[in-house]
Order: sequence, then C-alpha cells, then structure tokens
Amino acid sequence: MIDELRVLDYQFRVFGAKRGSLWGHGYEFNKTISEHAVDTFQRQNQIELPADYREFITQIGDGGAGPHYGIKSVADAAKYSDLPASFPWSSEITLDSDSDFGLWETLPGVLVIAERGCGYSDVFVVNGIAKGQIWSDFTAVDCPLSPTHGSFTDWYVEWAERCIATIKREPLIDQIQVGMSVDEVRDVLGADMSQWTGKGNLPDSPAYYIGFKNTNASFSIGEDHKVQKINKMNQI
Repeated sequence: MIDELRVLDYQFRVFGAKRGSLWGHGYEFNKTISEHAVDTFQRQNQIELPADYREFITQIGDGGAGPHYGIKSVADAAKYSDLPASFPWSSEITLDSDSDFGLWETLPGVLVIAERGCGYSDVFVVNGIAKGQIWSDFTAVDCPLSPTHGSFTDWYVEWAERCIATIKREPLIDQIQVGMSVDEVRDVLGADMSQWTGKGNLPDSPAYYIGFKNTNASFSIGEDHKVQKINKMNQI
C-alpha cells in the first residue's frame, strides 16, 4: 500500500507526507529494529509488545511512513511514557479532574505512536486492559480520550486504504457541476453521504452541506437542494 501511495501521491498532498525540518515521513521507513533490541526494550519496561506491532518494527521499519506525521520510532514513542504502569481506562473518558489529568500526564502504559499536530496525538496501549488498541488524545481541547481502533494493523491499514481511495476517487469530483441535484450527485459519488448545516447567515449562505466517504470535497447545497458550490480540498 505504501508503494502504491508513493506513486499516487507524488505531490505529497496527504497530510503529513511531505517532509519538513521536523515533521513528515515522505513515504519512507526507518531502519528495522532487531529482535534482540525488542526483547531488551520489553524487559526494561516490563511489557510485551503486541505481535502485529512487533512484526512491523522488526520487518518493515522502526517508524516512518504512516498516519498523520508518520509513526515514531519505539524510542521516541516511549520517551515520556511510564510503560510499566497499566493504562487505567477501557472506554472513552473526558479528563475533568485534577487526578485524571495528573495520571494522564504520566502517559501510563502507552506509546505516543504518532503526532497529529496542534497538541493532538494517537497513542498505542501496550500495558493494561485496552492493550493493543489505538486511542486518540484530544484532551488539549477538553475533548475525550477515546479508543479508535482495535489494533495497530487496523489503524494503519484504514489510513492507507482511505488515502488510496480518496486519491483514486478525485476524478469523480470533476463530474459534479453547479446546479446538479443532490440525487444526481449521489448517483456519481455513491450513497455513503453525510449532511450538516453551516453556521453562515449571509444572503448566499447554503442551506446545508453534503460530503461523501473518501471524497476530497464538500458541496454547498441551496434551498432548492441543488449544488451551489463545490468545495474541493487540496490536502488529503
């Protein structure tokens, strides 16, 4: 999938793909880590890494191409974590007490696997009841700490498949024209449609917006339920 993305996204439009001074993966992997080094890491931190992640870092790369700004190396992902401590939660939680925040600041039982930017991150639970799961940390903006994927593999594959599908579907957007009805748009882009209301109250504000899965655009819809504007996004 990464080989395919490297060809499809030659302009590095997928978020986090373009290399910068500090961020970005360029669809390249770091060198792998040895089985012996993994065993030592596990022994030092009193954990056992999930099998799919261990396979990734020993056979594909110790970090590199992946969701958001890319996957961190094991050492970087563990830099500020308290891995011997058990991750205490099993379902979504909003950290609304000093004790919750104090506990989360120690990063118990998780690898900070990838940075989303703006203070957000995805963490990989490697110790505790939720072991093997990926959780998203949006607590910088008082949002919940939430489980998003059941495994490292699920998280990684979903990201790659979404990026590939979105790029391949872009020619369909060019078939949409201002004045088309919502039903006509659905005929082109499929039935997996979402709808939401805008907050604007200007005379030309749309009645609502629609979007489609793996489609790099939204569509402003007027009171007549026809396309008023096509809002194509450059970044994927």
